[in-house]
Amino acid sequence: MAEITLIINGKKVKGETEDTILDVCEKNGIDVPTLCHFKGLTDVGACRMCIVEIGEERVAINTACTTQALDGMVVKTDTERLNNLRKINIELLLAERNHFCMFCEMSGDCELQDLAYRFKIDYIRYPLLFPKLPLDASHKYIIIDHNRCILCGRCIRACDELEANHTLDFRERGWQKMINIDLNSTLRESTCTSCGSCIQVCPTGAIFDKKSPYLGRSEECEFTKTVCSECSVGCGTEIVTRANHILRINGNFDSDVSRGLLCDKGRFEPLYKEKKRYLKPMVRVNGELKESDWEEATKIMVEKIGGMDGKDIAGLVSARATNETIDLFKKLINNVFCSENIGMLHGPITTIKGKGSLNKILESDLIIVVGADFSKDHKVVRSLIKRAVVKNDSSLILVNSNANNLSSYAKLLLKKEELEKVNEEISMANEVSIIFGYKISGDVEKWISKYGGEVNLIGLMPGTNSLGAYKLGINRNFKPRKARGLYILAVDEDNDILENIIEEAKKSEFVVLQTSYENVLSKEADLIIPSMMWAERSGNYTNMEGKTQEVNKSITSPPEVKDDREIMVSIADKIGKFLS
Repeated sequence: MAEITLIINGKKVKGETEDTILDVCEKNGIDVPTLCHFKGLTDVGACRMCIVEIGEERVAINTACTTQALDGMVVKTDTERLNNLRKINIELLLAERNHFCMFCEMSGDCELQDLAYRFKIDYIRYPLLFPKLPLDASHKYIIIDHNRCILCGRCIRACDELEANHTLDFRERGWQKMINIDLNSTLRESTCTSCGSCIQVCPTGAIFDKKSPYLGRSEECEFTKTVCSECSVGCGTEIVTRANHILRINGNFDSDVSRGLLCDKGRFEPLYKEKKRYLKPMVRVNGELKESDWEEATKIMVEKIGGMDGKDIAGLVSARATNETIDLFKKLINNVFCSENIGMLHGPITTIKGKGSLNKILESDLIIVVGADFSKDHKVVRSLIKRAVVKNDSSLILVNSNANNLSSYAKLLLKKEELEKVNEEISMANEVSIIFGYKISGDVEKWISKYGGEVNLIGLMPGTNSLGAYKLGINRNFKPRKARGLYILAVDEDNDILENIIEEAKKSEFVVLQTSYENVLSKEADLIIPSMMWAERSGNYTNMEGKTQEVNKSITSPPEVKDDREIMVSIADKIGKFLS
C-alpha cells in the first residue's frame, strides 16, 4: 500500500491507500466520536456519529468509517455544524428507547451515555417513544434487553464475521425494529453457539451476561491479558477482576491467534464451575482424608514416594500446567525420583507434528477435516472454518469427523476408507489446510504424513499445553502402567480427563494428587496437595501452532496455597537433591 497525505483539521497527516478517513484519524491520534464502529468488524456508518466535513469550497458531510481516504483530501472532524448534528443523533437515540441509566447495569460503562455527557445533553427535545419491547433471559449465559438496543448492528456483524453463525439479524421497521434471533426464536432455542462475542461488542446494556451485572464498573476493575487454558487453540483473553474476584472473561482483540473470538468454554464455563477447593494438604488416615499441614505433607511424600525404587514410581501431568511447571515436574520424576515412567494425563495421541497456522485457514481454498470433534474443544477452529467457507467460498471436506454443525457447510462427507477421493481435490487446490484430531488411526496418519510439507497442517492437541509438554520430552505415546507410587499433577484438570486413570490409581500402593479442586481421583488419593487454579498461574503455554504464549495471573491465590513449582522444589530439598 502506498502512502497518502491528508489535511485534517488544518494539519498534514499520513495514511495508506486502503485506509478510511477514520483509519487515518486513529493512526494519527485524532479523536472522532463513534458508536456503531468496532475494531475488527466491518463498518456500516449506521450511527452517523463519525461524520466529517470533506472538501473546502463544496463541503460534503460523510461518515469517516465508510469513506475511503484519498491523497490530498481536506477533512474537518470537529466543527460546530458537525457537533450539532451529532447531538441531534444522540437525542434521537435517547428518545427512541428506554435509556434510564439508573436501571441499567451498563451505567458508567455505556458508550451512548459517554457521548451524552460529552455533548452535554441534559434534556431531550423530542417526544419519548419508549415502546415496550421484550427481554430475553432464556439463555444459560446471555440476556438480551431490546429496550436498551440502539440498532447499531455490532452484535449482528460479530455473529456473522467473527463466529460466522448468522444467528442475529434485524426484524420489523421503524420504532418496532429490533434484533431478530433466527426466525423470531428465543436465544435458548436458537442456533446460538454461546461464543459471547455479541456481549463484548454491545455499546449499551442491550446484551450482557448473567454472571457479572452490577459487580463493578470498568474504572473499578483490573484487566489482565492472558491465554485461555481450556484447549490448545491458545485464544487470547482479557480477565476482568475486582477485589481479587473474576467478574468476566473477554476476548483479546489484539491476539494474533483468535483476534477477539472465544467459545463458550473459554468465555463462560470457567465462571460457572462450582467445585470444592483444596486450601490445605489432605492425608488419608484409617481410610479417611484428614486436613494436614505442609510440613507433614512434605514429610509423608518424601517417606512414601522418596523411599521407593525409581522403577516403581510413575508421574502423570496435566496439559493445563505451564511449560515451566511441566519441565520441573519432569526433572522431579526423572532426576529426584530416578524414574522414566512419566506421561500426560490425556494418554497416547498421534505422533504427527502439525506446524500449521490458524490464520492460514482463512486463506485456504480447500479445507480437509479428519477425525476431529468440535463438540467440546477447539470451537474457535470450527468458527474459522465456517468463516472461510462462507466469506471466502472455500471448499470443505469432512472425513470421520463429529463436526458439530459443520456438515451443512461441507462439499463432501467421507469415511476414512474413502480418503483416496480427497487426493484429486488436493491436486486441484491452490492452498490446502488439513486439520486432524489426535486419535486418528495409523492408516490415516500415513495418509496425512505424505502431505506434511505441502499443506497447512494443524493438529488438534488434546490439552491446553500438550505440544509444550511433548517439546519438553514428555512421551506422547505413554500408557500408564501399574506403579507402587503414583504422583499426579492434575492442577485444575476436568473430571472427563481424570476418569481415564482411575483404574491405574486404584492399583497403586500410594497416590499423591496435586490438584486445585476435589475431583474423581480424590477418593483414590492417599495425599492431596493443593494447587493453583488457572487464573492464579503464570508462565508460558505452547499452543497447537507451536507458538509460545505468555500466561499472566489475574488473581492472587489464597495464602495457604503454594505455587506448584515451589512445592516440587521443597520436595526435592527434603530428599536432599537440587531442583531448578
